[in-house]
Amino acid sequence: MKDVASEFFELPAEEKKKYAMDSSDIQGYGQAYVVSEEQTLDWSDALMLVTYPTRYRKLQFWPKTPEGFK
Repeated sequence: MKDVASEFFELPAEEKKKYAMDSSDIQGYGQAYVVSEEQTLDWSDALMLVTYPTRYRKLQFWPKTPEGFK
C-alpha cells in the first residue's frame, strides 16, 4: 500500500486533481486544513480516505491509478 500511495503522489497534478477534496469534506486529495492562527502551515499534499466504518467510504475519491491502489 505504501508503494502504491507513493506512486499516486508522483502522478501529474491533473490526474491527482480528479480526486480533489470537496470544500465541505475531508476525504480526497488536497492540502491540510488551517484550524488556528497559531498553526504552523504545512504545504504538503494529502490523500485522505475513510476506510472504516464502511458506510463512510466515498469510493469516488479512491484513485483508479496507479493500478492496484484499492
